[in-house]
Amino acid sequence: MNEEFLIGTKQEFYDFVSSIHKNEKIAVISHTDLDGISSAIFLKEILSGFGLSFSEIYFVSYSKDLFEKLELELKDKGIAVVFISDINADSFSYFEEFRKKFKVFLIDHHPFLENLVNKKNIIKTSTPDCSSLTIFRLGCDYIDDEEWAWLVCAAMFTDYSYKKKENLEFIKKYYPEVNFENISSSTPGINGRKISNALIYYKGNEKIVFDTLLKKDLDKISEVSNIVEEEINLWVGKYFDIAEFHPEKNLYLAFIDSKFDVVSPVTTIVSKYKPESAFVSIFLEKDSFKISARNQEGNIDVNNLLRKASRELDDAIAGGHSVAAGATIDKKDLSKFKENLLKT
Repeated sequence: MNEEFLIGTKQEFYDFVSSIHKNEKIAVISHTDLDGISSAIFLKEILSGFGLSFSEIYFVSYSKDLFEKLELELKDKGIAVVFISDINADSFSYFEEFRKKFKVFLIDHHPFLENLVNKKNIIKTSTPDCSSLTIFRLGCDYIDDEEWAWLVCAAMFTDYSYKKKENLEFIKKYYPEVNFENISSSTPGINGRKISNALIYYKGNEKIVFDTLLKKDLDKISEVSNIVEEEINLWVGKYFDIAEFHPEKNLYLAFIDSKFDVVSPVTTIVSKYKPESAFVSIFLEKDSFKISARNQEGNIDVNNLLRKASRELDDAIAGGHSVAAGATIDKKDLSKFKENLLKT
């Protein structure tokens, strides 16, 4: 395995796991997407190999006070050890304070802040090396690849990890027929879309998908996926009719008024039609707007775009990768966000 991480080492990870006492309660915090769900499953497998298990699992979306809220709940439940996966935790100002309250290990592939001082118990990889792939490789002695390779390959598809040549070769070990052109219609591509759709269907109850994947019940996944797929196709079909195009920014801006939170997959699909353009899609979720941005060609840094557009807004949070990013803003700040976005 390639251990050349941007931060951290395999040895540091196993020293941390080995230091956990049997009577210490463990929690896992992971993202709500397929990479996050898969990461949690692979962490479960590794801990099981050490005779350990986690008593709590949280699948979370980004919010400004994420770690303040989690700290209170984890303390209340007597948690001593926390694994965090696929969360850009170091971008939160409270993260350092959170690390003082628990034994924490972070595994993530989002860009880290240059002013990150305390790099202990952190593994950071480059963007294409998604968290589930990293944990799968870290756990090569404890994770049965014949049992779980299908899942890591599906996660690599949805997180675009296959765009890195070495990662595509990793997928080809298990699916020799896969190449860059046909991966969307391949088994990893189909599985990845179905599971992602199921996560949309069960939004807020992602543990249902986690438990279903542990049982490898793909029939249940397919059943709810079909419902969400119809909604995705509906909004993809009318996207360019409802979107505003801003030629000076080479940017499409659209509002997705769907019964499901399909803003991310819809934005991903339509961005492939015009890979040189930036796409920013907005979805109303209770009292806030969820925003998804894509640029397939990599000529427009949408992570930087959303960060700048959200910077001065109350309770806003933005982040991700240069080609795929997201943000959440307060409902009252939409006009200011749009103004910032178009002048950035």
